[in-house]
Amino acid sequence: MTPVAVPLAAAARRVPLAGMAWVATVGGVAVAIRSLAGGESAALLPWLRLTVLLLAAASAGCISDPPETLTQTTPFGRMRRRSLAAVLTLTTAATALIAVCTLSVAIDNDATVPLSGLLIELAALSGIGWVACAVLIHVDGHARAPARSAAMLVVMVAVTFVSPRLMHALWVGPGPEWQASHVRWALIGAAALLICAHLSRDPLAGAKRAVQ
Repeated sequence: MTPVAVPLAAAARRVPLAGMAWVATVGGVAVAIRSLAGGESAALLPWLRLTVLLLAAASAGCISDPPETLTQTTPFGRMRRRSLAAVLTLTTAATALIAVCTLSVAIDNDATVPLSGLLIELAALSGIGWVACAVLIHVDGHARAPARSAAMLVVMVAVTFVSPRLMHALWVGPGPEWQASHVRWALIGAAALLICAHLSRDPLAGAKRAVQ
């Protein structure tokens, strides 16, 4: 195998395919039932957002790799391996979400699904989950980081429903505030990715630069 194929294969193994398949199946069934019931398209949005949250929670642990202490100082070190796993996982999650949204439109041709906004929410929530996982790995190691980071993400989202201000800022439906809300989601996602990148730096990078 080529030098790039080895970390690529390792990253692919960290994609939580089973968890995402379960979420996509349950989400698809829920959305199908709601679509068959008819009614306004807005009634689908909570179920689609729940699917987004569960896909992001399933994705949170993909950056956890117990053997990374052996690979973090190699040319394809910790940051690159985590980034590769995150990209593959987010691509898989986005594909699952698109499949669920396509199913809802196939059942109800009049349904309108705000796919681009949901994908932005998926990327932002996944980024938050990765930050939580990176922090837990730093504090307590890899063993329980995936499960705990998924739970933390669900709890953080639940907290936003307690505050009417956060509800209005993040969870509006399609309408005048939709674009502004997803600009906020995009900024949250960008900040989460920057924090995760900082937490994923090679711990010996500073020492190596000093030696050079």
